[in-house]
Amino acid sequence: MNLWMKCRAAILEGAQPIWPVMRRRVVHGLRVIALAALAIAASTQAAEQRAAAYHDAPRKLYRGTLTQEEDRLLLAPCGGGRVVRVRDVSPEVIITAAITDIGFDRVKRLHFEAYGRMRDGELMIDRLNRAGVEMGCEQNQVGLRAQGNEPGWVLESSPTGVTWTRQGEAALRAPPVALGWRWPHGDQHRPHAMLEVATQRMALSAALTPRICRDSMADAVYGFTAQVRQSRPEPAADFKGCAYLGSERLR
Repeated sequence: MNLWMKCRAAILEGAQPIWPVMRRRVVHGLRVIALAALAIAASTQAAEQRAAAYHDAPRKLYRGTLTQEEDRLLLAPCGGGRVVRVRDVSPEVIITAAITDIGFDRVKRLHFEAYGRMRDGELMIDRLNRAGVEMGCEQNQVGLRAQGNEPGWVLESSPTGVTWTRQGEAALRAPPVALGWRWPHGDQHRPHAMLEVATQRMALSAALTPRICRDSMADAVYGFTAQVRQSRPEPAADFKGCAYLGSERLR
């Protein structure tokens, strides 16, 4: 046997005891990687399921006193209950921008109403209803209220009826009317509310659009803009202002 053959035989003879150990280690490593991949996949699937359940849950209207402590927003609910931490998840944090515009960064305290969902102990808000320094928790909730200035006007709807009041004129009343909803362009996240009233003395239609509305006469901001068309009594007139929902449910 030549020198090369002897060396090759020696190398192979020395490697034989090592190969089974290396093979076992490789197999074990592959099993660990496979188990880790399965664990990551299961965790990801569980997280996706929780996120889907959160987004499928209906939004609720939360009311209370909003305060700020350092970088945290805290809501003390109307009627008492556990104070919850609030996180603004609205597009471009528009809710935070709206309440900052009425001075929340200075006063650190105001009445606050917003739609959201609870997640991991935090209230995730994405739609404003109303907020203001001089507001408070209402005992008797109206169905909806729209109002404007110059000239002043108020439209209220409740289970007992509809009331239309213009500055300097007597209030007009009508039986209860159901609030209608429509979804322009199929956008399920931005429903518009419609209210139409027709009696012998009064005829009007009101449209509530989900858009931030600032009350120019008060430190208040609302989640809807309102447009009211009064057809009767004549002369016909149009009014613009802000609105919010009370007992009416957001669709």
